[in-house]
Amino acid sequence: MRFDLEEYILHELARLVAIPSVTGSEMPCILYLEHVLAEMGLEPHRQPVDERRCNLVVPARARPALLLTAHVDTVPDFGHPDLFTPRLEAGWLAGRGAADVKGGIVAILAAIRLALLRDTSLDHVALAFTVDEEQGGLGSEVLASSLTADAAIVMEPTQLRICICEAGSVEAEFLVTGFACHGSEFEQGTNAIEKAISLIHELDRRMRTRRYHPLLGKAGYNLMHIAGGSSALVVPDECRVRLDVRLFPRDDPEQVVSTLQQIAVMLDARMTVHDISEPFELSPEAPIAQLLSGAFEEASQTRAEFAGMKSWTDAEPLVRHGIPAVVFGPGDLAHAHTNRERVRLADVVNAARALFHAIERCPMVLAAPS
Repeated sequence: MRFDLEEYILHELARLVAIPSVTGSEMPCILYLEHVLAEMGLEPHRQPVDERRCNLVVPARARPALLLTAHVDTVPDFGHPDLFTPRLEAGWLAGRGAADVKGGIVAILAAIRLALLRDTSLDHVALAFTVDEEQGGLGSEVLASSLTADAAIVMEPTQLRICICEAGSVEAEFLVTGFACHGSEFEQGTNAIEKAISLIHELDRRMRTRRYHPLLGKAGYNLMHIAGGSSALVVPDECRVRLDVRLFPRDDPEQVVSTLQQIAVMLDARMTVHDISEPFELSPEAPIAQLLSGAFEEASQTRAEFAGMKSWTDAEPLVRHGIPAVVFGPGDLAHAHTNRERVRLADVVNAARALFHAIERCPMVLAAPS
């Protein structure tokens, strides 16, 4: 049976990008994937996540040696409604979710097609397509708490680099208060925005250190949102500042929270911690890292490159539940969540071939006794 890998990838990726799957509305995409997998002769199961949504899981016939997983949800179009119309641009497929992470989903589908066509055993391979990655991570939490596997490959846009570590984060918000008065009498007020600027200066002093991780980059934080004041002639009495602090492996999240709390006390602000995610790091010699690097080099005839993932992914709950995971896939994370999101089709092809070779090799490298 003739199978054109490039043609298959273009068709499936365009089809998936054309199915909007913004977080909270993933089910049309899940149902489509259920249909595709069933047509391959697989038996996908719906795994409930909440009253409206479910993950899609294809369990292994034996103890899973390898889990391949990707999330189906995307961020919104942010005012660019044409992003859900896939566009072919000189070897790239553009559109919302193309890189994050529907290119990765299609790489999994294509790898499974290759395995079936070449009679490669899938007995030790499990598949999972999760919901809610872009918001609360509920899908991967449910998946990780219900599944055992020797290792996992989590698809994300990594430019085909194999991410063996992932940054954690502390996401927090400060409420800075002042004293309102008429704007022309600003001497009698306390400007909350000015206090917030002082808070940011203190964050810079304490958080933007010279620490550096060879795979994750600089220590620091992302200032995500500032809101305060109005167009009225009044001294603002409130300003909110929200930020996300990067954690390296072996960093203590509670120490970061303590430092942020000290800054809040210094500026008479109230602080709320919205989320803490733990960092992780695997050795380049870990079996899953060696499995995927060897498979990638066989598929692409180029040297595999190890890297770090700076963003939270579905890998974190898997690692926390004892499943070693690497993050890998086509696309550039810098393009994700923007109106220029796209993925190079040749990279999806290489990712699919690498996953296929990983499937071939996994019983020798990963499989534990049943």
